[in-house]
Amino acid sequence: MKVVHIGHAPLRPGHPDFERIQCHPGSWVVNLCKAQSQAGMDVELVMHVPGASRSHQDDSLGFPIHYIPGPYRFRAATFFYSDKLRISKFVVTLDPDIIHAHGTEESYLLAAQMTAKPYVVTAQGMYSQINQVLPPKLISRARVIEYLERNALARTQHIVAKSEYVAAWIRRTYPHLTVHQIPNTFDPRLLDSPLNTAKEPGSIAFVGTVDPRKGLHVLFEALRQSAKQNKLSLHVFGNRDRNANAYEKSTIGDLKSVLGDRLHLHGTVPAVDIPAKVARCELLVAPSLEEMFGNQVIEALLVGTWPIVSSGTAMQENVNRIGAGTVFKNQDVADLGRAIRDGFDALPEWNRNRTKVAVTDWMGPEAIAELHRKLYRKVLLGQAEI
Repeated sequence: MKVVHIGHAPLRPGHPDFERIQCHPGSWVVNLCKAQSQAGMDVELVMHVPGASRSHQDDSLGFPIHYIPGPYRFRAATFFYSDKLRISKFVVTLDPDIIHAHGTEESYLLAAQMTAKPYVVTAQGMYSQINQVLPPKLISRARVIEYLERNALARTQHIVAKSEYVAAWIRRTYPHLTVHQIPNTFDPRLLDSPLNTAKEPGSIAFVGTVDPRKGLHVLFEALRQSAKQNKLSLHVFGNRDRNANAYEKSTIGDLKSVLGDRLHLHGTVPAVDIPAKVARCELLVAPSLEEMFGNQVIEALLVGTWPIVSSGTAMQENVNRIGAGTVFKNQDVADLGRAIRDGFDALPEWNRNRTKVAVTDWMGPEAIAELHRKLYRKVLLGQAEI
């Protein structure tokens, strides 16, 4: 059985546009492909790179990653028509038995459908859900994507939800879909990470893009109102070194006004390097208004950094399941301040080894690869349930 994934992969060193094109550093799809490859599955990953200068193939991780170039402008305005044609045409040349599309926010699901091959889709960045939390303008890219998402999912049967938070939304919104609940996995190298990394006292990490959905402005208000703010430092991983929008400029400026030289901006850091940097911080604060999984929380737990997460998100579900982390009421600045204090208080008694075992048992690479293998077999056999 050959599986071709269509999804996101950070640009690897050797790509002709490495460091020129800024891509999201998240590696959740790469981690799954790596887990499947190490489990003996035949996998390839295809990523569309708008604005890239040429095609590129990377084989350094043990499976092929195909980077396909395409135009940068007018993609959503044309309903991603040329994107889905370009991607689907390439994917068919790889002769897959089944296609796994990751996300509905780009052309990946649309391309999978155009191949006429069996496929599944993983729910990530569901715009029908995001737009409920952060309503966009009536005429906007987010509205176009939600329209395309609804139409594409109307023709879909199998969808992977990474959490009950997402699964419940899908069951309410798209009741015809067969939902398979499988969490993300992580880079297996994290299993070798030490849990006794020396911590910077009073340090907090924030990992993610600086946009309203990720809630950095909520963390700013909590730090501004904290009586202990002069003893805290903040490390931001994911701010853009260039092309920052108005929200990012304003929020970073606010943080500088409060923290001064205790604000450390690390920029867009390769996913493989983030856990080791987060390991030096005492807390990870993830104040997202909406979040469908929260890989940064799992990675923090694996390297011995205590997470603070917002309620009503998949992150709350994850820390409750693992039994480590502190939850605050979503968008409640005062309660976030309370959670940060509680997080620091929890550190001395935290059994980090027990937490690492719990995470590995639940979503270790071998277990997640096998769950997907079973799903693909069910889909290919035409069976509805995993």
